[in-house]
Order: sequence, then C-alpha cells, then structure tokens
Amino acid sequence: MLVNLLNSKGYEVLGLPNGLSIIEEHCEWPDLFILDKEMDFIDGVAITKFLRMNSETKQIPILMLSGSMSRTSATDAGVDFYMEKPFNVNEFVSTVDKYMNSSSQAMYNF
Repeated sequence: MLVNLLNSKGYEVLGLPNGLSIIEEHCEWPDLFILDKEMDFIDGVAITKFLRMNSETKQIPILMLSGSMSRTSATDAGVDFYMEKPFNVNEFVSTVDKYMNSSSQAMYNF
C-alpha cells in the first residue's frame, strides 16, 4: 500500500519483504529508509543501528512505522522520525516530503 501511495506522489520506491538486503549490503543506498519495527529475520531497530554505524548510510534519514509502543528504542537507535500505526496517510506523506529533497526521490520501504 505504501509503495503504491508514494509512487502515486512521484517517488521512486523499492519495497522489500525484509531488511536482510540492507544487512548483507546487496542494494544501492536510497535517500530515505522507511522501516517497520516488526519485520521477519531482523527488526527495524536492529537495522537502524546497523545503518547508523555504517559510514555510507549514517546520514540517510530513517522513518520508522510501528504498531507497538517502541518509540524510545527506535529514537535511541537513531531513527529520525517515528510514526505509530494506525497513522494518518496525509501526515505520512508530509513527513516523507519533509525528509526528501526535490532532486532525489529514491527510497526503500520495508
């Protein structure tokens, strides 16, 4: 749903089923990561910690979505913005717009 929504807003989005591609570094780095807290194999907080330790990704903004109350662990790991589910779609798009600049529009959604 989010991939389709953001594509309709003009963003180039690659949706992946889990974060293993990030940990194994089998992808190009986007301009924004949109992570879910709960994912198969590795959760969004662990991926955030990995991204913040990597010199190539430590400055890329991370937006985390979660249905659980994990704001503290997410922000402690280095998430730039945390949004609890269910969320307002317009607020979500506005937040993405805030973190994306006009010249680059590639992001990953997990």
